[in-house]
Amino acid sequence: QRKPNSSDIYLRRARIQLRRDRYREAARDFETAIEIDNSFYWAISDLAWILATAPDAGQRNGTRAVKLARQAVKIKDISHNRAVLAAALAATGQFEEAVSEQQRALEMLESAGGADDADHVGAAPHLHGGPDLAVAVDQEQQAHHDEAQNRETLRHDDQGDPGGCGKEI
Repeated sequence: QRKPNSSDIYLRRARIQLRRDRYREAARDFETAIEIDNSFYWAISDLAWILATAPDAGQRNGTRAVKLARQAVKIKDISHNRAVLAAALAATGQFEEAVSEQQRALEMLESAGGADDADHVGAAPHLHGGPDLAVAVDQEQQAHHDEAQNRETLRHDDQGDPGGCGKEI
């Protein structure tokens, strides 16, 4: 059993911040935990989760989320880390791979009888009672679809507008 150390303390505080919807503060504490122990896969995957799913788009960074999630999987290949990787992939529009990772995470969890190293400090509160991963993937797909439609609409509007401002003259 692990004895709490300073990286554990930062992880615990970050998870409290998450429960209070203080994503920026949580991210800072996860970053500090990782600086202390760069192989602390719980902090790495939790930071990846924030970067992939934070409600404020300004706090998201899908590319970095994928990188961190892959790092967490490389350190410890458990269903939790695969589920976070799925969310990060969805955040970057890589939906086929996201669904594949989500399925792999579920298979791993089933084969482990529902146990997934979840006894560790707080057991990923964002995945328990937080947004359902399938819903998160669907929402990201819809957001990317809507964004593509908006770009197409703007492009179409600009074709009939010699000034390029989208207003009729």
